[in-house]
Amino acid sequence: MTHVADTTVAEAGPAAESADISAAVSGKPGHEPASRVHRGVTLFATVCLMGGGMPVWQSTVYASSRLTAFVLAAYGSLLLAGVLALLVRSRRSLVRVDLLLLLAALAFFGCNYAMSHTAIDEGQLTGQAARELLAGHQVYGVPWPNLFKTTGIAITKTMSGGADYTYGYPPLGALLTAALKTVVPSLGFAAAATAVDAIALALAAVVLWLGLPSEWRSTATVVCLSSVLYLEPSARNGHTGVLAMALLVPVVLRWTRTGAGGRLGRWGVLQAVFLGLACSAQQLPWFVAPFLLLGLYALRRGELPAKQALAVVARYAAIAVGVFVAVCGYFLVQSPRAAIQGIVLTLTQHAGPHGEGLIDISYYLTAGSARLDWYGYGTAALLVGMAGMLFLAPRRMGPVVWVMPWCAFYLSVRSQDGYFQMMMPLWLAAFATCLPAEFATAWQPRRPSLPAWASLRGLRGMRALPRGRSWAVLLLVPALACMGVATLSGPPLSMKVGTVVTAHSGTSVHAIGVSQVTVEITNTDDTALTPHFSFSGDKDGMSSYLRVLSGPATLAPHTSASYRLQYTHGNYPAPALGGIKLRAVTDGPMTISTARVPLPAG
Repeated sequence: MTHVADTTVAEAGPAAESADISAAVSGKPGHEPASRVHRGVTLFATVCLMGGGMPVWQSTVYASSRLTAFVLAAYGSLLLAGVLALLVRSRRSLVRVDLLLLLAALAFFGCNYAMSHTAIDEGQLTGQAARELLAGHQVYGVPWPNLFKTTGIAITKTMSGGADYTYGYPPLGALLTAALKTVVPSLGFAAAATAVDAIALALAAVVLWLGLPSEWRSTATVVCLSSVLYLEPSARNGHTGVLAMALLVPVVLRWTRTGAGGRLGRWGVLQAVFLGLACSAQQLPWFVAPFLLLGLYALRRGELPAKQALAVVARYAAIAVGVFVAVCGYFLVQSPRAAIQGIVLTLTQHAGPHGEGLIDISYYLTAGSARLDWYGYGTAALLVGMAGMLFLAPRRMGPVVWVMPWCAFYLSVRSQDGYFQMMMPLWLAAFATCLPAEFATAWQPRRPSLPAWASLRGLRGMRALPRGRSWAVLLLVPALACMGVATLSGPPLSMKVGTVVTAHSGTSVHAIGVSQVTVEITNTDDTALTPHFSFSGDKDGMSSYLRVLSGPATLAPHTSASYRLQYTHGNYPAPALGGIKLRAVTDGPMTISTARVPLPAG
């Protein structure tokens, strides 16, 4: 009996989802037995939320009696939910338990936000942009270095030896922050920026909870609001990607039905509006938009003539673009060039290596690479290749439309895992609300046979490859080639560290600090290079750039020189593990070279 219930819920589609929402909101009868899978998901969510609630309790118990009361009530709700998840019999009752979990998670999130909502670099920049906006000043192209004098706020260092102190995101976050600051004048600008993200995440959790089938609702609570995952702390820190993700939630829910029958309808128009808003909040949605449009065209083309399918997708895209232009319009009129440069800044700034991806091969595992630019080429090639795979095989690739675009960041120089984690609620929404059968009728172009010299089936060991798969493999070859060039290219600068000036750093754990180094450098490349130097320890990223006390600014090809370098903030502390590495980076071409700094024994 349980197996039958599971199958019915999984395959019922939109009708079952609508019934679930009605039962949750209005409490109408829904006495069918709760499935074992639904119980397991609810219990798993309870465990995850309790584990994430411990830090909230620790931060509130001595700080605020009111917040502590909320935390204790939330803990009691979680315990009750864990018991009820195993006791209740009907699906309607279990949905109510899921609702209790959502309310408890929102209480935890609110208490955690009240105790800690320190804005990181993105939140600080958004708050400052809102301040300048309300004052009538220019927002884009203006550096604000004073924002980064506070300890703990990261600085985006560029490969040209500087750092970026300007606002480099689309303006919706700054507009909403300015609006909230106007409504609540007591808020600081940075606090208002974090509040916008916190409100957006809470609303996204609620919308996603309502939009998912009943069995999956508690997963929305965990993915969005659990403090052990990336989204919850990111919202409290003012990460611009949180707002973009929240705006994409309505876009992804049942996206396969958008434009069905050749009509967008109210829901389709609303989805297009939210897509435009998401694109005007952060750059990440720009990467998923082409895949979404390709998928929509394939789905609509499967039921409509080509012109009608193209027309409905074009209307959808036009609405999204119109909303984006409307949000950015004031800034484009105020200072067109500065606004355009600022809106695309994160794609053009040549920021230093950072993150969890293939860039780690050149940054941590080898001594560097003379072809860092090829990581960018590989990222672009992978995006194009995956878009080609979606166009050629939408029936197979359609279910991963909302996952594919983020795979490209694994190849980029800024391969932060936050990009993936930020969008994981969308993966869940696409999986739970779009059935695989919906892609079965998607239109696919007829793939011509490859010539014998290009067909992988002609290669030894590849004859078992099904027909048509050769195209998919070939579409990924350019990205693989770019990665080969980037990772196999050695460092262009051969560095040998000589004299190291160290000093004791008081009684701290890091007893040794490095203030100056002398290094012999040989340019083994055929291009003149202008190196910029930094230290790197057990933390991800690089220190502030070192001051060059002596040595040429540009090193000609196949020449050597001696450099004396000084750390600009006293002594750079030696980590307990890993030691100190000297990094030399260049821009135009982008390269990185690494050498270990020898330290005194012990």
